[in-house]
Parts: sequence; structure tokens; C-alpha cells
Amino acid sequence: MDKAEVKNKFDFLDCLQGTELFAKLDFALKDGVHIQERGKQKELFLYIQSFPSSLKHYYFDFFGLGL
Repeated sequence: MDKAEVKNKFDFLDCLQGTELFAKLDFALKDGVHIQERGKQKELFLYIQSFPSSLKHYYFDFFGLGL
């Protein structure tokens, strides 16, 4: 991963609903949910789409996982 492309590694928390959405996303991913752009998951899907680099860095840096 190219860390130079990310200014604030965890900017996904800086958006208006960042803390709430990240908590929902994190629980869903750790429960093995495949996030899709439909139904109740659409909000989480759009959140991932808004912050792909920083979310990828978070899961890689803290858990060694790819998002």
C-alpha cells in the first residue's frame, strides 16, 4: 500500500457520522458480512466508497487484513 497517497490515515472518522458508521461497519465486517450496495448495507457501502484508502490502511495496519 502506498501510504503517501493518504494525508490523514483515519479520515473516515472525521465525517459527520463517522464514529457511528465506522462502528456499524466494523461490527458487520468482523461478523463476516459481505457489504453490498443495497438494502440496509447501502449506507455502509457508500461509507466505504467515500474513504477507501484510509479504511484499507486501518484494517491493514491494525489487523494485517485487506479490505
